Amino acid sequence: MNSRTEIADLFTRQDTLKKLPWPQQEALANLISERVLLFETKLRRSPYIPLQSSFDHLRVNSSFGSAVLSWMSQFPLDAQLGALALALSASYITDREMDIFLDSCVAELIEQRLERIRDDEPNQEVVPYALSDRTDIFGKFVHAIRQPGTSNATFKTPGPLENFLLRAAQTAYYEAADQSLPGKDYYDLGILLDALLNKHYVIIEDWALTGSTMAAEIQHLLRLLRLLFGRTEVLERIRNIEYSTPTVTIVLPIATRAALNRIEQAFATTIPGFGVKPRIITGFIFEAENRLGGGCTLAALQRFSECAPKIKWREQAIRACDEFASAAHAYWSAAEQKHSWFGETPSRDAFKYGYGKFGWAIIGFSNCPDNSLPAFWLPYLKPDGSEYTPLFPRVVSKNIVEGTGNSIREWFTVAEADPKGLLHQEVMKVLESRAHAA
Repeated sequence: MNSRTEIADLFTRQDTLKKLPWPQQEALANLISERVLLFETKLRRSPYIPLQSSFDHLRVNSSFGSAVLSWMSQFPLDAQLGALALALSASYITDREMDIFLDSCVAELIEQRLERIRDDEPNQEVVPYALSDRTDIFGKFVHAIRQPGTSNATFKTPGPLENFLLRAAQTAYYEAADQSLPGKDYYDLGILLDALLNKHYVIIEDWALTGSTMAAEIQHLLRLLRLLFGRTEVLERIRNIEYSTPTVTIVLPIATRAALNRIEQAFATTIPGFGVKPRIITGFIFEAENRLGGGCTLAALQRFSECAPKIKWREQAIRACDEFASAAHAYWSAAEQKHSWFGETPSRDAFKYGYGKFGWAIIGFSNCPDNSLPAFWLPYLKPDGSEYTPLFPRVVSKNIVEGTGNSIREWFTVAEADPKGLLHQEVMKVLESRAHAA
C-alpha cells in the first residue's frame, strides 16, 4: 500500500469496500495512506530490531504498506478487513520516543532527589536495579542519572532485582532456621543490611503494560523490608544510630493505566509497618483507548468509523483476532512443546488478547510485548504445513535465577514464621555492631 494502485487493488478485492459510496472510499483511502506513511516514517528512523537480525520476510522495515497486505492475506477473506484495521491502529514506539520518555523520568527523579535535600531528609545512596534481564534501557538510565562508576552507558548491576531478592530471602531463611549459609554466593546478614540501610532503591523497567511482574517483585521487596525492619525496636535502633530505612522509586518510561493500578494495589497489600510507599515515575501513560480486550475500543478504529460509518470496525477487528486465536490455539494446544509465553494450559482468550487478556495494540522498536495482540507477534504452523508470519515477531528472553531450591515466596514464608525470633535477634546484633563502629 505504498501507492494509490495498491490501495485501489485492496478496494477491488474487498466487497465491503467496493460497496461504499465514493466519498467514503476516498476518505478511507486517504486514512490508510496516512497511517501507512506514519508507520513507514517511524520504521525508517527506528527499524524493528528483531527483524534486523532475522529474515524480514514481509519487508516490515523496508515497505510496511506491502507488508501489511501480505500479512492480512494470511487471514480468511472475511477477517482481512479487521486485520488491516488492527495493523494500522497500533502504536509503534521508536527509540527516539523511548529516549524522550526516559529523559522525562530522569528529570523527575533528579527533582525528587532535590526535594529530599530541601526537606532535609536523610541523604541516601541511589541503588539502581533493572527489574529483569529484559530491561534494555538500564545502561542509558544509570548513565543519565550520573550514577557513580558509570562513565558510559554499559553499567550493569550484579543481575536483576529478582536475583537480589532471592538471595535476600534465602539469607533471612537461614538466619531464622539457625543454619549456616550453604556457600560464598549467599549474602551474610550484615552485608544484606548494609545493602539496604541508607539506600534509595530505584527499580527501572522499559515498560509495564499489565504491571504483573513489577507488582510481584515490588511485593517481594516490601516483604523483605517488613521482615527485617518492621518491628518497633528495630526502627528505634536504626534511628538511634542515625541510619535510615530504604526508600523505593519505580521508573517506567512507558506504562498503561491498568498496570499502574495493579502496582498501586500491590503497595496497599504489602506496605511495611514503617510506612515505606514506593513512588512511581512515568514518562508516558497509555489509557484504555489503546487496547481491544475487556470491551475497550482502540481509539484509532474510531477514525475508520468516521470514514466508513456503516462498517463495524471493532467487530471486524475482533473477528480477525478470533480467527487468529482459533488457528494458533489449535496448533499450540496440540504441539508437543507447550508455548512458553502462555504456560502449559493456555486459554483461547490468551491467544486472542495476549498475556493478561488486555489486547494492547502497542509495539516497541526493540520488541513486541506479549501483552500485545498475539496476531502481531506469535507464529504458528497451519494445517497445510505453511507458517503464519507475524508482522512483529517477538524475541523471547527469560529471566533465569540460579540456585533456586524454593521460590522467593516460599523462602519468605519460612523466614517470617521465625518461631524463636532468631532472625530478629541477629538483625539487632548487626545494628549494635554498626552503632559501635560509628
